[in-house]
Order: sequence, then C-alpha cells, then structure tokens
Amino acid sequence: MSLPPERTPEPGLPEDAGRSPSEPRFDPDAGQPPPMPPGPAPDRPIHPQGPAPTVSPGGPEWAAPPTGPEWPAPAEPVAPHPADEAPAHPDVPVPTAPRTERPHPLTPFARSWILLVGALIFIGREFLPDGSGRPRELPPLAFIAGGLGILIVVFGLVAFVSWWFTRFVVEGEEFRYETGVLFRSSKVVPFERIQTVDITQPLLARIMGLAELRIDAGSDSLVLRYLTRTKAYRFRDYLMARATGRQVGADAPEVGHDSGMLADVHATDEVLVRLNPKWVVLAFLVSAEFITSVLFVLAGFVLVVALDFWWLIFPMLVPAVIALVSMVPRKVLNQFNYSLSRVRRPDRSDSVKVSRGLTALSSQSVPLDRIQGIRLRQSLLWRFWDLWQVDIDVLGQQQPGEGDQKADIGSMLLPPAPPEEVHAALTAVWPEVDIRTVPMHGVPERARWLRPLTASRLAWGFDEHVVVSRVGRWGRTIDVVPHAKAQSVGIEEGPIQRRLGLATVAVHTTPGPVQWRARHLSRDAARTLVTGELDRARAARRPLN
Repeated sequence: MSLPPERTPEPGLPEDAGRSPSEPRFDPDAGQPPPMPPGPAPDRPIHPQGPAPTVSPGGPEWAAPPTGPEWPAPAEPVAPHPADEAPAHPDVPVPTAPRTERPHPLTPFARSWILLVGALIFIGREFLPDGSGRPRELPPLAFIAGGLGILIVVFGLVAFVSWWFTRFVVEGEEFRYETGVLFRSSKVVPFERIQTVDITQPLLARIMGLAELRIDAGSDSLVLRYLTRTKAYRFRDYLMARATGRQVGADAPEVGHDSGMLADVHATDEVLVRLNPKWVVLAFLVSAEFITSVLFVLAGFVLVVALDFWWLIFPMLVPAVIALVSMVPRKVLNQFNYSLSRVRRPDRSDSVKVSRGLTALSSQSVPLDRIQGIRLRQSLLWRFWDLWQVDIDVLGQQQPGEGDQKADIGSMLLPPAPPEEVHAALTAVWPEVDIRTVPMHGVPERARWLRPLTASRLAWGFDEHVVVSRVGRWGRTIDVVPHAKAQSVGIEEGPIQRRLGLATVAVHTTPGPVQWRARHLSRDAARTLVTGELDRARAARRPLN
C-alpha cells in the first residue's frame, strides 16, 4: 500500500472544466433542473474535469501518484442481490393491538450483583489491619451472616421493584419505554428515527444467556436490560426492519435468530471478514498509546526505586499502571472475535453488522444508507505490516463523550487489519467505489513553506462517486466522502495562506471521525473544486429525490 511520491504538475482546474462550450450552465434562478454531466469527449483525455491546463506561476508543483492505496483486487465478484434473483417476501401486517414486554426475570440479579460486591468491599475494608499493630477482631459469624442476608434482601428487593415497573411497548409506528416507581418516565421513539440498534452481552449476562439492546435514535438513546439472547436478536431485527420502512411483525418467520454465545451471525448473513486475533494484538503492542504508557511507567519506576522518590508512587506510578492495564480490555479484548457481515434484505435496505468481543460480546448494525463517510488511518509502526483502521461517519449516531469506552468502537468499522480485509470492508459499504483508481492531485511547491516535510504527501482527487483527500507522511490518513453525502463545501484561508495564494477546501458531513480537507491548494484550484463538488453533489442526489 505504499504510495511513492512522484513529481507531476498539479492541475489548476479551470472554472468551466469538463463542460463543453455549447453546454448551458445551470442557473438556479431560471427554475430549471441542472443538466446531467456530459461524457468525456473522444478527442481529449478521460478525466472527470477535463484536461489539466497550466498552473499559475509559482514554481514547480508537487502531485501525488495517479492511483490510491495499492490493495489487491477482489478475488471474487460481488454476489447478486437477493431481490434480483427471487421476489421479495410479502410483508407481514403490523399487529394493531399494543404489545407489552417486560425484561427477563433474571434482570434484577444481573444488575444488582455488582452493587452487592461493592458494598461487601466497602464494609470488609473496615476489618483489615490499619498498621497500628492493634488486633482487629471480627464480629460473630451470626452477625456477619445476618448482615449479608439483609444486604441481599435489600438489593434484591430494590432491583425487583425496578424490574416490575419497567416495560416496553410496541404500538403502531412507535416504540415506548416506561420505567420508574414513584416518578414514572416514558420515552417514545418513532421507528423512523431509529439509527442503529446494538446488542451487548456483558460477561455475567452472557453466561446467563441474556443481552442488552442499545437503541440509538439521535439525541434519544435507550438501553433495554436484559432480554434473552434469542429475543434480543429477534427484537433487534424487528426494529431495524421497521426503521427502514418494512411493515413486518415481531414474530415474522424471517425476523430473529439465535447465533449463540461466540458470534452474532445469521445463517443468511454474508460474512465478509473474520479478523485473525494476531492483528489485534500486534496493532496494540506497536500503537503509540501503548508504547508511550509503557515508557511513562518505566520512568516512574526508575524515579521511585533507583532515585528513592517513594512519594511518587501514588501521584504518578499507580495511575500510570492503572491506565496501562485498562488498555488491555479496551483495545484488545473488545476487538477479539471480530467479524463483519453484510445483511441483505429483499427491499434493498441492506446493512452491515459488526460483531466483536471476547469477554463481553457486542454486535452493531448500521444501515448502509446512513454511512456518510469513511476514514482510513495508518500509524507509523503499522506501516511495517501494512495495517489500516477503518472508521465511519453514521448519520444521526450519538457521538460518545471523551473517555467513554464506546468511543473506541462506536464509529470503528474495522480494527487495524491487512489490505485484503480493508478492501472487503470498503466493498461491503460501497460496492461501486474503488478508491485505488481515483485520480489524485498534489499541491503547489510553495505549500512547503507551511508543510516543509509533508507537502509532497498532501493529495486530493475525485471520480464519479466519491471525493478523496490524503495527508501524512509517517502517520497516514485517507478521508472518503460520496458526492451524494456532502452537506456543504467551504474554503478556508489563514493569513499565511493568503500571502502564498493558497487555500484549504473542506467538505462537511455529519459529525464523526471523518474530517475531509484538501489542504494548501492554489486559489484557482480551490475555487474550481468547490464549484465542481457542488455540481457533483447536486447531480448525485438527484436520483434520490
């Protein structure tokens, strides 16, 4: 996947590039639809915006190679869609009567055991030696057993009352979640607002055959704890079907399944990637976060032991060790047993399903039409094994806060993986897109005043489907946004950029990890890219209207 820095002139794209002299420009005041982009003329090179004219004066220009990352070609053609081979299944009428469900009866135990353990630790530490040398006698065994019994009854009773007054109701075109004893609360989520439905199985709940549902509906998010694994899978599939407009019943034969404890893969799912755990462990060991934490712990250990700075144990060494140990479940255990599947539906409302986790299994379903952009990242040490991580922007997905464990996996489509798996993941999301063939353009030589070391690695390009930007020499980042998903396009200029005649173009999508920027373009190329991208976005969205 190496991208050698070749030197070729940067195209200074003219304002009317790609448009014949006789073709009328679109006038928004004329009330007419924009014309379709013409095909390439036979007497000129094939390029989305026509031939490359001469660049404005300013010295030689840097450009990226004409192809994207060198991933291997797909080994097999994409399988035909079920809707092209067989007629769609008839929709099942939605029941008119409301359907009410309660969580599983074991939910109180699954939720309260951690509170009981915490209470025991809090009370037990009172009977530990305090260093004064005075013996601390334990209370009578009957007293300990009685206190423990009272704690179990109190926590069990509170959990039971909470479970008894919790229910969720499916009625018409909405889903309602009700809870509370003294102060009742009810959340109503229309099916059409549901963005994603994830299934999480913590360790204890997983042993008990239970799972929780996380329903993301933009600003409204619900967590249903707990359902049986079979019912959770069935209800997830039902909600996703209703979110895409399919009128199905919760007990329809094509909805619901039980994939077991180790994976969430239906028999009809198309499994695209099963990631080898060695790549997860390797990417973690050579990550900058892990190496930095190890060096910090070693430095603290040297200061404490070698230099006799024992007062640094609690303010420096202990927090560093805790942070290092907490990385293991967050970066390794959560990514074990990874699989990526494509869920095909008769009405073409396809989605991708990501299943991962060793101790706690999580399953995330994302409709393909809600993916707004893709980011590929490669750190410096990952380059030795050619590993790339794939992140996505999802329309309406609530962004986790800083420090949230879900932040590491909520927007991650694929953990660090070799090119073959990366290509399979990208093909699952956009089968018609191959970013390796997108023509890429560089930036002017004067951009070296702002990026002396990485100017030759700045590149941007587009084709009929997507617009691509690339940045970074050591740690590399590639952002990809489909024309139809571009919400707005803008030009940014700093004071030094204005003196150099440069500008940065930004393509905006929904909030997420994708931050599309074409940095330090010449002003003419930046203006032409903006106007051209607006025309391409308008033309790409026209069939959707």
